[in-house]
Amino acid sequence: MELPRGSYVPRFYRRDTHEGILTEVVPTQNGKQASPLLEISGTQDLELRKDADKLLGPAVLWLSFLLVIAILLCGWLIYQNRKLRERSAVIPGGNATAQLSTGKCLSTSGGKGWTNTPFPIQTGIFSASFDATPGASLRINDVIAFSDGAQTAINKFAVLVAFSETGYILARNGNSYTAANAIRFSPGEAYHFRLVIDAPGHLYSVYVTPPHSSETILGTNFAFRSEAAAVKSLNSIGSMVDSSSGTITYCNFIID
Repeated sequence: MELPRGSYVPRFYRRDTHEGILTEVVPTQNGKQASPLLEISGTQDLELRKDADKLLGPAVLWLSFLLVIAILLCGWLIYQNRKLRERSAVIPGGNATAQLSTGKCLSTSGGKGWTNTPFPIQTGIFSASFDATPGASLRINDVIAFSDGAQTAINKFAVLVAFSETGYILARNGNSYTAANAIRFSPGEAYHFRLVIDAPGHLYSVYVTPPHSSETILGTNFAFRSEAAAVKSLNSIGSMVDSSSGTITYCNFIID
């Protein structure tokens, strides 16, 4: 249909009364004739529809196919997301908080060696906290330590804190026990420990809260024990009394 400049007069007819091509010459405002106006007949309209159907048919099939693929892909993504959430709920790690023994306590007696308790593997920077109570004697080393897997030899533990026989709380820094601040302990009283451990960096910091007191820095950026300096992940906590008698107890173990 052509719409020439100027004026035009549209004319409408019923299809059943006008077949074929109708032309109408419409004068413009300046007196010149415009191009003919064309009306397509019913026969031509039917053929055009058939041609359009031939073109649209394959396009509709392809669009339907793509829609089915998109629906299947969305379903697969939803399924994978649900499985990932379920797995994260069972095995916390990274920034997830695992209250492994909230309200519970674990005790180790002298002469029994190491008591190891597993926790979700940690390969980054994480924090661990617990409340520890040394035994009745000041002349015994009570140790709580972290390792890669359950261990039975003290040199296999990378991170160690100890109620030392010196009467002070110490932590392992490379090849020796030390402390940035002197924190004396009393047997039978609970001390809150908070450790920030950098597994890939092989470093850790220790903070201690004595009974009825505020948190104190025991040491920052201490190195993993020299014999376990190559450890890249931690997944076990162990406790041990370096004597034939005595007991050490820790409670409310949490990793975050």
